[in-house]
Formats: sequence, C-alpha cells, structure tokens
Amino acid sequence: MSESKVIYSEDGKFAYFNGHKYHRTQNGYYERHELLHIAVMEEHIGKSITSGYVVHHNAKDENGNWDKSKNNIENLKLLTKSEHTKIHSKDKDKNKVKNIKPKIAVCKNCGREFESYYHGGKNKPCFCKKECQRKWIRANELEERICVICGTKFTVCKYKPKQTCSKSCTVKLGHEHRNTKK
Repeated sequence: MSESKVIYSEDGKFAYFNGHKYHRTQNGYYERHELLHIAVMEEHIGKSITSGYVVHHNAKDENGNWDKSKNNIENLKLLTKSEHTKIHSKDKDKNKVKNIKPKIAVCKNCGREFESYYHGGKNKPCFCKKECQRKWIRANELEERICVICGTKFTVCKYKPKQTCSKSCTVKLGHEHRNTKK
C-alpha cells in the first residue's frame, strides 16, 4: 500500500490529502465530509474503521495538549475506545491541561476559604463541599407552601412552580384541571 502524505497550506488553514482539500475547524481538526485523521488511517489499514475503534493523535504540542494538526500516519494510532479513554484519563487534571489556575473562593455557607477551579458567573455561590451547599439551599432557597389539594404544609425550592405536596395530590390536581375543561 502506498502511503500518501498530508500537505498543509502555509497558514495552516487547509490540508490536502489524496486530492482532497480539508479545512481546519474551530476545534482544531481538519475535515471535509470526513475527518482527515480518519481518512489517513483508513487508507493506511486499507478498510473502513469499524465502531468500537478510534483514531488517536499521539503527538503533543508545546503546551502538552494532544496535537490535532499532525495527521500523517506516524502521528496517529488506531485504538479501541477503552484504550483511548485510558490515555485521556491519564490527563487527570483537566484544568491543568486547559491551563486554568485555581482561585481562592469563600464558601457561602461556612465562610471557609478553599481552592476552586470553578470560574462561573459572579453571582453563583461557591461551596467547599456538598454538605455546605445543601445547608445553604435549605436556609436560603426553600419556602413553605400549602398544598392546593389537601392543605398539607410542604417545603419546596422557591423557584419551582410546585403547588402540591405529593404525587397523589399532583394526580388529583391534574384530574381537576381536566374535569374543569369539559
């Protein structure tokens, strides 16, 4: 089998393989109707890749990330899905791979400082552990309501439109709504 080489444009936006032009996508892969690294591997093995197998880029860039821009056969490996998962699970600290540094956060419930990789919205509360999150929600986001069917008091998150205390009361409420439509 003769191996075709991948040729890249000077700016890296395009790759050419077996007379086809591939463009580089936002996620770093080259594609046209199929992904370039898969086309290269299928030519190399002389058949289509069956489900259960994955083509892995085995070269890393200068930042230690898997380099999707190197698509010649010497930079690719055909792996089972489980082998592929094992390789990427070795990059245990996903935040380290993405070069995200932890920030010091203060738990909204107990006030303890802790390191957090969460970089979400400013108004979202951070908690040092699940127990603190549950305690804070109980204290700040739960309210007491009275069931519209049986009159029993029940507690629910204040943002939920729940009107009943149980499944059976919810079913009864549904029957009432259907009967009033007739």
